[in-house]
Amino acid sequence: MIYALEVTLLECYLGWYRCIWTIGASREQWGNLMHILIFPSIFATRTNRYRGKTIEEQAVALKRRGHQVGLLVPPSRVRTLHGLREIRDYWRCPPNAFEVTQRSGLPTYRIHWWGWIGSGFVGRRPMLGREAFERYCQDNGVPDVLYGRGILYGGYLAAHLKRITGIPFVQMEEHSAPFLRGILFPDQRRTIAETLAAADYVFTMSPALAKALAPFAKDKPIHVLPNSIDTDFFSPGDPPPPDAPFTFGLIARLDANKAAHLLLDAFAAAFAGTCVRLKIAGTGPEREKLERIVRNLGIDRQVEFLGFLPRKGIRDLLRCCHAVVSSSYVETFGNTLVEAMACGKPVVSTRSGGPNSIVTEEVGILVPTGDCEALKRAMIAMVENYSKYDPARIRELCMARFGPDAILGKLESVFASLQHA
Repeated sequence: MIYALEVTLLECYLGWYRCIWTIGASREQWGNLMHILIFPSIFATRTNRYRGKTIEEQAVALKRRGHQVGLLVPPSRVRTLHGLREIRDYWRCPPNAFEVTQRSGLPTYRIHWWGWIGSGFVGRRPMLGREAFERYCQDNGVPDVLYGRGILYGGYLAAHLKRITGIPFVQMEEHSAPFLRGILFPDQRRTIAETLAAADYVFTMSPALAKALAPFAKDKPIHVLPNSIDTDFFSPGDPPPPDAPFTFGLIARLDANKAAHLLLDAFAAAFAGTCVRLKIAGTGPEREKLERIVRNLGIDRQVEFLGFLPRKGIRDLLRCCHAVVSSSYVETFGNTLVEAMACGKPVVSTRSGGPNSIVTEEVGILVPTGDCEALKRAMIAMVENYSKYDPARIRELCMARFGPDAILGKLESVFASLQHA
């Protein structure tokens, strides 16, 4: 009874606000410009301000194109390390507490944790998020589109609000690990199915992820839309000097899925004792293990661990490398590969999901996952045939497929079609 009353009050409030908004400014007056509220499932934290950076960058890009954009950030998943940290940091806060800030010029409303009840019972989480949504509408107006980035649990909250308000809801699913590696819990399977059922339009980052998501979507079509890359920031710099040693770059979280140990074995088999170099950027639970492998393989003078790099540091690494390599078992998309291409660099990657539709013969080489010999041969081929890759052409192809104009134009078209439906 109380829940039904809360829903009715919210519907009445939004109906009243929409009337005032319509009187003040008609949709036709603003053309195709929209008010977009994004629900990121991952976002920057105190300990990792680069977490969810691609989501934030897309939000900023949409704002630059004239749209009104806001962010409503639910807590991290309880079963993740970030989720446990948020519980530790905010467990004294009441369930309805949220933080209002401006991030990159965007109004950001953040619920730091669900509270004990919401953490234990998934069905309570959307109810605990409604107050933040109401406050957002009071401060910024009612959005035209709800845009979920990741189902667990940004999309789930957006789906709940769509059922109450009727505001069009678009879902982008970008996290491949739960689907491609089969690590979903029963409650998450139900959450995913309910979210997709509520969505008016569903995107994923790659064909591989679309195929994995299909069983949860029943007959609803799943469309592929890659991440957009900031091609103004990730741009070519000065090429490496002609006498510089050939250098591969790896940018990754150093965990088991990234299979950096496989890359080190392939690199040692191909280039031990030569002038070829490998620079590894990133941190993670396997770093010490990987450093031991490097010493045991006798390639410690050729391999450099750079640790965590900020965004500018990643761009500097991409510019000084000759090629970028990815040895992952599973990848949703392949942001670092596309960023490398935006800098005019060819790539070597395993067929780990997302890269399958990114890497073509003009931009690099694909090899099977887990195949050390194939990875070794591909890296040798990259060194021997490097001059055949045209940096300007690689960047041109990248911008045509993954640049902001290409990706955001498609996204805007979907938003507009739902707004006027």
